[in-house]
Amino acid sequence: MDDLDFSGLTDDQLISLARACCIEALQRSPAASNAMLDMMRDEAAAARLKADLLQDRDSMLLEQAGQLVGRAPADISLLHVYSRGRRRVYINEGPYRYSRSHLVDYDTMAATISTVAALRERRRELIEFCAGLAAVVPLDTHIA
Repeated sequence: MDDLDFSGLTDDQLISLARACCIEALQRSPAASNAMLDMMRDEAAAARLKADLLQDRDSMLLEQAGQLVGRAPADISLLHVYSRGRRRVYINEGPYRYSRSHLVDYDTMAATISTVAALRERRRELIEFCAGLAAVVPLDTHIA
């Protein structure tokens, strides 16, 4: 039953469906009730693990980027976005998603990079980093 498609449901409808399934399982039998509770615990644990792994990944990426641009991880942000008609990876000063100036602007399609003058000697390393980030981080991601 993994092939069920709930994409047509709104968030409210999805929550209502989940609640109704829980209530139905609780009303059926002790075995169904226990199975539902076990499933909910397992899914909650899996969600916590996934969140922890994503947080670890984000921290590692910020640390690597910080080393490359000579800034503390808390003083930069990373973006993988669609901007100016292309997929791009930005390394910005500060934790903000939107910025007019970028320390690094990497075009994923052309594999070209623009940097501030102080980072020009690190372009090759920055291209490798940005290409790797684009490969593992979904589009429309902001990491700060």
